[in-house]
Amino acid sequence: MRIRSGLENQDSYLLRLLTVSELFAYVNFYAQHPQFEEVSTAADYTTSAIICLFLSENKALDTYKGNFSSATQAIQVLAQQTAKSYVYSPQFHILALASVINKPIFVAYPDIPSVWRIKLACHGCFYPREALLNNASREGLKSETIFVMWTRAERSPLEDWEPNHFVLLTKRSANSFKKELCCSGC
Repeated sequence: MRIRSGLENQDSYLLRLLTVSELFAYVNFYAQHPQFEEVSTAADYTTSAIICLFLSENKALDTYKGNFSSATQAIQVLAQQTAKSYVYSPQFHILALASVINKPIFVAYPDIPSVWRIKLACHGCFYPREALLNNASREGLKSETIFVMWTRAERSPLEDWEPNHFVLLTKRSANSFKKELCCSGC
């Protein structure tokens, strides 16, 4: 599978490897991510609950158990578990991927009433590590933002909906869309 448009046709497996490497290399940063406070406030969750939500992987959650002193180890377990192909990515991958590509990532999370508070935690713009550490202007970074959307690989009822991967969203002009439709059989 190839990722196109803005990511220079990098293979998704390479991005996965770089993302989990970022999590391993800067695990202390990700265990105390500066955006935890704002997303926990927006969603009315504790920071511990946000970390659990962002981990979303059973072995990592078993390691964390709501204990802040276990957060770094839980993120390392998460990175190890999600380094494999065909394993779904959690929200921590969004945080690390922003640093890997050195661009903010705006995450679109669907409007589903049963997961509204989760949307408040996961929907929004997440910034690269270096930009956060250097207190870079968020306004100045907005023009470089990549847009992704959480989705699900298989159908499920909306009341039980839970995302398991994200996809890149791109802008398309009406003319390019028409051209693809006309030439799709070529």
